[in-house]
Order: sequence, then structure tokens, then C-alpha cells
Amino acid sequence: MRQAESFDDILEFSKTYTSQGTMYLSQKETSPGGILFSDEDSGKQPLELEIKLLLNTKDDSIYFFKRYMEEEEEEFEQTMNQLEELKNQFSIKTVNSSEFDSILSKK
Repeated sequence: MRQAESFDDILEFSKTYTSQGTMYLSQKETSPGGILFSDEDSGKQPLELEIKLLLNTKDDSIYFFKRYMEEEEEEFEQTMNQLEELKNQFSIKTVNSSEFDSILSKK
């Protein structure tokens, strides 16, 4: 199993391994600790978006993990759009974070 440095590595992998495979996907949205204060002193929790992705083929697999902070929302949306393209090539199984970690530990 390989570790992707960026989502571009995932896209390259999908071009190399054109045979059908499985894509395991875990997404979550959280508000990590801390409160940000605006000029009006109204509290606002920062937003954090997390993606864990494992592409698994009969020959190889690749793992991607990234935590996007609120200011990276545009990059997160771009990644989600690229994931849509991968759904045509790989069957998708959406799992929660602990299920994903269990699958990953078996690779």
C-alpha cells in the first residue's frame, strides 16, 4: 500500500490501475477546540473537514488522508468534484472513521 502525498497522487493511481477496484471513503465535519471571536465578539467554532480515502485494486492500493480547515473549503470542494469522477471507475463504500481505520489496518 502506498501513501498519497496529495490528491493528484490518487488521480495518477486511478489512471495507472484502470481495472475495477473499491474506493473506501470516510468524511467528517468537525469543529475542533477553541472559539474564534468576530468583531462583534460573537463566538464561532472553526470548521474542519476530513477525508480518508483508500483505493484498492487487485494489484495495489493507495491511501489518502487530509484535514481541510475552513479557509481551505475551495480545495475541499475541488477534491469532492474529483471524487465524483472516480466513482465511475471504482465501486464506493462509505464508512465511518473507525470502520475505515479497521479496513486500513488490514492492508
